[in-house]
Amino acid sequence: MTVFDWAVLALLLISGVLAMYRGFTREMLSILSWAVAGAAGAYVGYTQKALARDLVKNFSVTESEQIIALGQAGIGIVVFLLVLIVVHFLTMRLSDKVLDSHVGIVDRLLGFIFGVVRGLLVVGILFSGYENFVERGAKKVTNVEFATQGAPTLRVEYTASQRSHVLRVLQGTAQTWSEALKCKDSKVEIAEQGGKITGKGSLTECDAGGVKLSGTLDFQGCDNSSPTPATASELDVGGRKTPVATCRQRPPEPYEWTRSFAWLNKSVLIEPVVSTAKVVTSILESVAAKVEKAADKQTQ
Repeated sequence: MTVFDWAVLALLLISGVLAMYRGFTREMLSILSWAVAGAAGAYVGYTQKALARDLVKNFSVTESEQIIALGQAGIGIVVFLLVLIVVHFLTMRLSDKVLDSHVGIVDRLLGFIFGVVRGLLVVGILFSGYENFVERGAKKVTNVEFATQGAPTLRVEYTASQRSHVLRVLQGTAQTWSEALKCKDSKVEIAEQGGKITGKGSLTECDAGGVKLSGTLDFQGCDNSSPTPATASELDVGGRKTPVATCRQRPPEPYEWTRSFAWLNKSVLIEPVVSTAKVVTSILESVAAKVEKAADKQTQ
């Protein structure tokens, strides 16, 4: 057991005890009250543009779209707070009745379990950027391996923060393939689609380190839901080393934390924490992608 393990256990215990004191019913109704208040505030703020425009006329000299949007946001916040107070008061009364009833013990026990799970989620959120502090052995693709695959499939792996960098690297790689491989013809297009870097193309009559190569290329971006986090390697093509990432569905060996965090290798609880961080990161990226997509549709 390391200091990290004791800290995680302490956080889980504190979260569990607090939830046990409040009870499972109150915890769930509290989440529900925030969700209802948030939905009400967002709906009213979004639909009451006319009211926001009237308020802007009374309190502002200009009526720009930015000022009106701020007015809508203000209306949404006011509605959110009012609904939250009312719903919270009602849920508190209901949860107190449940705690005082004959099922109060069960409610507190479920509350403790809920609190432990909530604490684990909090730790997972704090560790959502753990990929930046781990090292894994990366597979190196050599000329012969690259050529003898015939029509190879290379899967590119990256995290959200690395997406733009990886895209630039691959686009640059596509421009130098013909020269590096000494190809008669090279047609490769790489772009970002649906939040993932993808690309397809073909190589014709290439010379990969003395090995002839003709075939198709298919880049399929892996996201954080894949079992292996991003690992950088070098693709050695025609004597030219090109930075790229290889995606493996199963890691060949356990990852190692960087030197500054090497003490985490002895942690007992680090694996469940990292697993939770993967789930949290995947959910957050999925939500962010949907929000970005909805915003793009609204601007079009």
